[in-house]
Amino acid sequence: MTFFTSVVISRHIKTGGNCHLLFKGTPEIREHYLDSKKDVDRHLKSACEQFIQQQTKLFVEQLEEFMTKVSALKTMASQGGPKYTLSQQPWAQPAKVSDLVTSAYKTIKAKLPGTLRSMSLYLSNRDTEFILFKPVRNNIQQAFQKFHVLLKEEFSPEDIQIIACPSMEQVIRSLKILVTFISSWSFYLSR
Repeated sequence: MTFFTSVVISRHIKTGGNCHLLFKGTPEIREHYLDSKKDVDRHLKSACEQFIQQQTKLFVEQLEEFMTKVSALKTMASQGGPKYTLSQQPWAQPAKVSDLVTSAYKTIKAKLPGTLRSMSLYLSNRDTEFILFKPVRNNIQQAFQKFHVLLKEEFSPEDIQIIACPSMEQVIRSLKILVTFISSWSFYLSR
């Protein structure tokens, strides 16, 4: 035993360390296991959900904001507020709604290829790209579907012609064409 060790032991005995150990019992050893796979999966799921929300917002936020305004107007009217004619609202005149739809559709056509190219670059797996993009595509289609229902409920056939919202078939076809084009372009570049 060295001098240092004996000094430490004697200090421990003087402070009652051994008695404390005898009365309190043996020290406990606690082990904590972290499931790193579950942690990574949780973070990946969160990142994917955030990506889907961001992309959906990028493409259809304008339409969703408009539908939210209309919903608020309907709620006020149903709760005894003033009756309304949507096309008479300054923000819902057919020409303004047409500009809104045109802008949303142009955003899809302009920004979707960049999103798909980025997915192809960073994921490099068509199956994963498809799985991740499918909810975005579905959200875009649902937003346009809800918008079509709203147009039929709130606007006259003449106003709907002025608004010139692309049909659901056009929206679906545009999304398919863009996805197919970018997928084949990405495949060509990867060779």
